[in-house]
Amino acid sequence: MSFSIKTAVVEDGPVLRIQTPAAFWIKRGAVLALLVPALLVLLTGLFALLEVLQGEEPGVLTMVVGAGSGALSFLCVAVGGVHVVRAGPRSAASLVELDVEHGVLRSLAEGEHPLVAVRGLELRKTSPLLKWHEITATLHESPQEDGNPYRPPKAGKVRLIGNINEFELKGARELLADLAGRLGVESTDNSSVLLGGGGTKGKPAHGLAYIPVQGIFLLVSVGLLIFKRDDPAAQFHARQSLAFFPLELAALFLAAMLTAPFMFITDEPHPAAMALMALALMVVAIGRLVVRFVAAYRAFHGRAWVIPGMGWLTRR
Repeated sequence: MSFSIKTAVVEDGPVLRIQTPAAFWIKRGAVLALLVPALLVLLTGLFALLEVLQGEEPGVLTMVVGAGSGALSFLCVAVGGVHVVRAGPRSAASLVELDVEHGVLRSLAEGEHPLVAVRGLELRKTSPLLKWHEITATLHESPQEDGNPYRPPKAGKVRLIGNINEFELKGARELLADLAGRLGVESTDNSSVLLGGGGTKGKPAHGLAYIPVQGIFLLVSVGLLIFKRDDPAAQFHARQSLAFFPLELAALFLAAMLTAPFMFITDEPHPAAMALMALALMVVAIGRLVVRFVAAYRAFHGRAWVIPGMGWLTRR
C-alpha cells in the first residue's frame, strides 16, 4: 500500500504543507477488512469442496477451518474499520507546515520549532524489517535554557512525512532535495543502508544475479562473490539472491507438505487434492518468479531493493 508523494505536498504561498493523505489509511483498512476475509472464505470453501467431492458432507475439518477463518475475519474487519474511521484524524495529526515567511516549522504531533534550528534532513528506513521510509528533520536548539556555554546544544528529530513505500522512493528523494534547497541545509539519503543511499549505476550482471532461468542466478551470483569483492553493490545482489534460494525451496516444500495429507484421505489420491497441491505449488512458483524479476529489474537500474521479509538477513 502506498501513496503518491505529490499528493502529500501542497504549497500555499510561503507555507509548504506536508501531510499523509487520509486515503492511505482508508485503502489499508479496506484491504484488511475486505480482501483478507474474502481469501479466508475462499480457503474455507476449498476445504468444503474437497469433502463434497469425496461424497461426504462438510465435516469437522471444514468446521474448524471455518471457525478459525471467521474469528480472523472478525479481527481483520475490526482493525480495518478502525483504520477507516481514524483516517481523517491520523491524516490531520501528520500535518507539518514549513512557514518560510515566519521562519517556523509547525508539527501538530511534535510542536513548533524555528527553521534556523534545522541542521539537516534525512530519508531513512524506519526499521530493517519493514518497507516504510520517512523524511525527518534534525534539530539543534540553542542557546541552552541554563545559559551554560559548555553544555552541548539539545538535538532532536521531527518527522516531516512517514509511511513512504519503496515504490515512492524516487519522489521522496526529489522531495528531500527540494526541502533541503528551500531550507539551505544538507540532506542525507539513508534509504538504502548497504549501498549508501540513492543507489549506484546499474550493471547487467547485477540483474542477472536474480534471473531464475536455467540456474543463471546461481552461476552469476557465485561469480560476483568471487570476482567482484571490491564492488559492494555486486556483493549485495549476489548474497541476497543466494540467501533467497533456500527460502524458495522451503516455501515449495511447505506448500507440498501442507497439501499432501489431503491426498491420502481416501485409498487413492483424490483429483481435488491433487488440484489443491498443484494450485499451492503454482502460487509459490509464480510468487518467486515475480520477486526475482522485480529484483532483477531494479538491480539492472541501480536500485538497492531489499526483498520484503529479508531485511533482517540481507542488511547484515
